[in-house]
Amino acid sequence: MKHLRLMVATGIATIATAIFATALASGSSYLPHTARRSCVPTANKRCQLDVLRPDGIASLRFGASVKTARLVIDALLHQGGLPTQSSGSCAVRRQVIWQDQWTANAEPSLTLYFGRSGLIGYQVGAAQEPRRPLGGWMPATVRGLHVGDSLSTGRHLYGSSIRLSAEQGGVWVIRSANGTIEGYAWGEGRGHTDVGWSSLVASIDAGVVGCPAAGP
Repeated sequence: MKHLRLMVATGIATIATAIFATALASGSSYLPHTARRSCVPTANKRCQLDVLRPDGIASLRFGASVKTARLVIDALLHQGGLPTQSSGSCAVRRQVIWQDQWTANAEPSLTLYFGRSGLIGYQVGAAQEPRRPLGGWMPATVRGLHVGDSLSTGRHLYGSSIRLSAEQGGVWVIRSANGTIEGYAWGEGRGHTDVGWSSLVASIDAGVVGCPAAGP
């Protein structure tokens, strides 16, 4: 009887594993709740996702393959990314962009950068005036800082860990034991020319996003 129960339990586990593997391969809605995000954006509903880390996004970590990265980000944003693009920007060999399908200008977009070893960096937003659309998805740091926030919000969230610099027209940097998150600032004069605590977060990135002059 014990042997029979063991066979039944093993069979159920095998079936469950097969179903989960199929869901992972297809990116289907059968993914368990922990692998799906609970907020579904619309044109008038914005979903803030506090998932940006110094070493990856949500459960995705640097070193992951393009296939794995697409699976995780597609599920997180509830939409697919653009075709993989080749890149010759220093250590970056390939990149994948997710453009927000719910906003008029598809911004802020999310770009993942891949080197020979897999995922090496990401960037949300760009060195331009940030916009805060009514709807769509809004990736943020784990403490809730996102594109369009003032840097004074960053100081409230991170205290002395966040620093400002006039390099490259104005950037901000957060250093922690787990690594660094940084980005461009949209200056106090509402241009990418100066930086202060009333400046806005124009982009958020971590890891390698191209040649040194291409990122903060």
